[in-house]
Amino acid sequence: MHGTPHLLAILRRELAAAGFTLGDVASAIGTSERRAQTLMANGTMKLRDIDKLVELLHLDFDEILSEVGYPRPFGAPLALSASVSSRFEEG
Repeated sequence: MHGTPHLLAILRRELAAAGFTLGDVASAIGTSERRAQTLMANGTMKLRDIDKLVELLHLDFDEILSEVGYPRPFGAPLALSASVSSRFEEG
């Protein structure tokens, strides 16, 4: 699995681990729960909406891209190293 579907699978995993609901996702991207579910399932989410979810999760977009298989920018961490819950505790 590569590209957007893999990226969305990672985001779904992180959202679930952090306890976010479909309603939280819909609110973050400014749409209905039904539409958010369709976008996540079809892998057709726009980059700006993906960015909003990354921000909601307090994750680093470069780390997620690296996990998907895109080249890691120089100086960026190698992988997702902390759980979402620990990121909330840090800041």
